[in-house]
Amino acid sequence: MNVNRKKLMYAILYELNNMNTNLDASMFEVNDRLFQEVIGMLVNEGFVTGYTEVTTSTSQYRSFLATMPTIAYRGVIFLDENSTLAKTYKGLKEIRSFLPF
Repeated sequence: MNVNRKKLMYAILYELNNMNTNLDASMFEVNDRLFQEVIGMLVNEGFVTGYTEVTTSTSQYRSFLATMPTIAYRGVIFLDENSTLAKTYKGLKEIRSFLPF
């Protein structure tokens, strides 16, 4: 699945802004590697706080543990500046709720 990283960033920030802190890759229908990569980007850019980088001997990519995930001010600004993504994300979320799984 080819996922736009900016849309995934928006979706994660949107959920955190709405106080949903129990996030994982399956919630966004992406693999864990991509999810962890985007979480790393959000942490590095100062858009989120409350994630700790963890290393394991088996992991081949950076991983982050959610300790107390929170959207930061820069993340809120990103949401405001990318409000057209909001319409897309909300629409996709509504469509997905109608699809039987």
